[in-house]
Amino acid sequence: MDEPTSEKQKLQIDWQALEMAFEFPEGESEQSNYFDLKTGRVVYLDDDTHRALEQIEEELSGALPDDAKITADAVRGTDVFGALPQWQKDAVLAGDGSGTGSILGER
Repeated sequence: MDEPTSEKQKLQIDWQALEMAFEFPEGESEQSNYFDLKTGRVVYLDDDTHRALEQIEEELSGALPDDAKITADAVRGTDVFGALPQWQKDAVLAGDGSGTGSILGER
């Protein structure tokens, strides 16, 4: 059995943004924060971005086989993604450590 290899990498972490993410009150909205394991960025997702993620998932569910992994290229190819402003595209494509290159990989 092969041993997993991991490359250690130093991240530039915005400690203030990370602290704010932990202090962010969870309420009735779907606002959330994700810590990007590849860049050290804290990615903020507002209600509109959550809705866009749901719409992207719906679009992909009709286009991909059930067992297919959602890739960044598949996300980029959706009509919903193409209509988003750049800051939302960046949030949607933020790495989550799953190897998908998209927060959708967590879902």
